[in-house]
Amino acid sequence: MNMNFTLVGQAIAFFIFAWFCYEYVWPYIVKALEEREKRIADGLAAAEKGHHELELAEKRSTEILRDGKAQSQGHITQAQKRADELVEEAKQNAQAEANRIIAAGQAQIEQERQQVRATAATVTTTAQRLARLRAIAARSATVLADELFSRDLRNRRQVGALTGLVSAPYRSGTIVRDQGVAPSGLPAVRRVAVEIAWAWVRYQPTSALTQWYQRRFGSGGAVTRRIGIVALARRVIIALWRYVEHGVVPEGALLKA
Repeated sequence: MNMNFTLVGQAIAFFIFAWFCYEYVWPYIVKALEEREKRIADGLAAAEKGHHELELAEKRSTEILRDGKAQSQGHITQAQKRADELVEEAKQNAQAEANRIIAAGQAQIEQERQQVRATAATVTTTAQRLARLRAIAARSATVLADELFSRDLRNRRQVGALTGLVSAPYRSGTIVRDQGVAPSGLPAVRRVAVEIAWAWVRYQPTSALTQWYQRRFGSGGAVTRRIGIVALARRVIIALWRYVEHGVVPEGALLKA
């Protein structure tokens, strides 16, 4: 029976994850493709400009012919030859420029498509790894994978800075007081981090992080526990970064069945 509930839960989580990707990840991909298509359109406009320059060249050649008719037949023949050369050269240049712009635009679009696919695949893989841990839902895993862990983070200080779960002390002379959490970092990551911290205490009771929280803040009042949950959220996010980046499961943490 437990296995059936687990399978159903995983199916629901996967459905929610698929829906979230469709609603929030795929639109960014489509938007990126549309921007590249716009660049191609701009390139075609430049090609059209080249064709306009060709028409101007043909107009100039006609004027040369009209002026040459007043001169000797030899001059007329020479002007005609030169005009034909100008027209052919302009055609070749315009066609070459148009082909170059189109080819460059198509190559850029294909490159961007591959990058978008690679990024989406990486985000999906990271979210699936995070969702294997208890206390982390598919939606929260996707937000962290897309907003935080898709970046080139090299140390825990960078992770903490983007999370933004740091205090904002106020100092004026001898007065020192805490103004709460500083409004820095990524808001979406900060909200999800706090949600995960609460869930972590509930669903990961044997982890070292939960035990640290219980020792420091578990016996305090509601305000103390809320302050402690912010500190726990920062530690949990750093632990999850190590798990995603180096495969180190947080100490004492349990995986979903």
